[in-house]
Amino acid sequence: MTQVRLDEVREALGLETSEEAFLLDEMAQSASWVVRQAMADRTIQAVQGGEQTPQVLEHAALSSLKNSVHIELSSQEAMGLVELLSSAPPPGAPLSKTLAALERISGPFELHMSSSK
Repeated sequence: MTQVRLDEVREALGLETSEEAFLLDEMAQSASWVVRQAMADRTIQAVQGGEQTPQVLEHAALSSLKNSVHIELSSQEAMGLVELLSSAPPPGAPLSKTLAALERISGPFELHMSSSK
């Protein structure tokens, strides 16, 4: 978000320049909620101004979340993945930060195993 847009939002909400960090945190929480709704295949609608008909929030990034790929592994495949991951070096700081951010948005990661195959 550019500083100009950030200032417009801050001013529209009646916040002071010193409250910019608070505003960014609130915006991040709102964006996180939107992402969680998209990941759960929920539609977000809003009515703007005096309009009667709700408009659906659409964005390419949100659409890609709805079309996410789910992978099921057999027990043997899962054990191979566990073995591979346990022998890998720990992730660096940038990857750790990214994974932590994803976990905050989507909740804990889960590995689902199936007994078939």
